[in-house]
Amino acid sequence: NRHIKNVKRSGVMNNIFQKVNEMLRKEDVANVLNYFGIEAKINGNFRLRDDDTVPSAGIFIHKSGIPMVKDFGGGGFVGDVFKTLKEFRGISYKDSVKFLKNYLG
Repeated sequence: NRHIKNVKRSGVMNNIFQKVNEMLRKEDVANVLNYFGIEAKINGNFRLRDDDTVPSAGIFIHKSGIPMVKDFGGGGFVGDVFKTLKEFRGISYKDSVKFLKNYLG
């Protein structure tokens, strides 16, 4: 079941991030990043920054089962979809949660 139930704020947003992350697949992360203008690929490298000249980022499944984005270039960035949207598109965690709730249904 990929639907997010209404989660009451317990004061710990990490629980919400964890629940959403556990529901995501690599395809979902690529789709969300594409929606926000990052031309992500499910398999293979892509440009994470607008000024990247070489595709140096990719999506992988962390040992915890959560899809993560890694920049193999000079930045060394690694993060989940929330951190990626915040870092590279300036989208707040709150807005990311809202978007992903709608995306996942």
